Amino acid sequence: MARSRLDSKRRALHTGEYEKTAGGYEYRWREKIGEKKGRAVYKQRSITARSLDELRQMEQQLSRDKAEGILSASTVTLNQYVDKWFKTKHSLKENTKNNYGYMYTKFVRHSRIGKMPLQKMKKSDLLAFYAELIEQGSLSVSTCATLQSVIVPTLELAVDDDIIRRNIAREALKELSKKASNDTKSAVIAGAHKPESLTVAEQKRFLQVIKDTVWELPMRVLLEMGLRVGELSALTWRDVNLDTRVMDINKTLVYYKKSDGHCGMAIHYGTKTDAGCRTLIIPKQLISLFKKQKQASGKLSDTVFVDGVNGFIFITREQTPHRQDTINRALKRIIRSANDEVADDDAETPLLPQKCRFAGTPPAYRS
Repeated sequence: MARSRLDSKRRALHTGEYEKTAGGYEYRWREKIGEKKGRAVYKQRSITARSLDELRQMEQQLSRDKAEGILSASTVTLNQYVDKWFKTKHSLKENTKNNYGYMYTKFVRHSRIGKMPLQKMKKSDLLAFYAELIEQGSLSVSTCATLQSVIVPTLELAVDDDIIRRNIAREALKELSKKASNDTKSAVIAGAHKPESLTVAEQKRFLQVIKDTVWELPMRVLLEMGLRVGELSALTWRDVNLDTRVMDINKTLVYYKKSDGHCGMAIHYGTKTDAGCRTLIIPKQLISLFKKQKQASGKLSDTVFVDGVNGFIFITREQTPHRQDTINRALKRIIRSANDEVADDDAETPLLPQKCRFAGTPPAYRS
């Protein structure tokens, strides 16, 4: 049996404990900092104390931190605390949580910022990181805001846990946003910036292209009633009263990658914002299209279920509700097909922008 190491006072030292020649004690351990070529990479860490009792109190704190996924206040990284923050966010919708996780992993987790200890991170480090992403074209300023939605509350939690003194991520995008706004204004003045909203002539052209097609009703609902794509996908016949011309918007349908790695659909009650739950008046010109849609779908819509919900208005040939990506792809195909039909010498028929959004107040809201 191996004999225990003893200090100068004949006390047994635990594994990793050492008495320093110059006085005091030290505890050493190895911390996993990542992987390289499929193999774990470790780094030597240590803490020191004037007495053995003090050192062992620090070791106990290390054990508690390790159980929570944190090794020490001085070495904890942004990645480690983001993981802890995610564990506390039970109120986040699953697709929102997955989107945050995807964006953080793709742009931050493997970067120097993600691996940087929180206590060493400065506001200038974060600003430089965002600026680099924007300059490389990886992200826009508005998309960087998604990363801020993770980093800011993570650092706020670290402040509450006394890991850091202040949240350096607060307003980190303010200067970059101001610069982006000034750049946009300059581009408009120079004539280099043109919003890709549909003009009145382009909207009329769009309506001509989709007339009498399976996409006429869903596209017109998006265009004339101002629905988000997820709200359109979630519409059921219970949400629509064709006699009173009333439509209730109270849920969204999402398609996302679940925690088990599989993709699937889900119904989320409520919309992107609380104000998004609303009641709309259906334009008179759409009533006949809704009635045709109801006759065409028949009882088939009652057999399609997502999270116990059935009766979807818009379903595919595969007998599933339309996903957001399928509707977006259909919009691109419609625009491409419409533009292909326009002759080169036709100056009167407008071309539809490849990337467009429906701007202005939807007709359903007008008095």
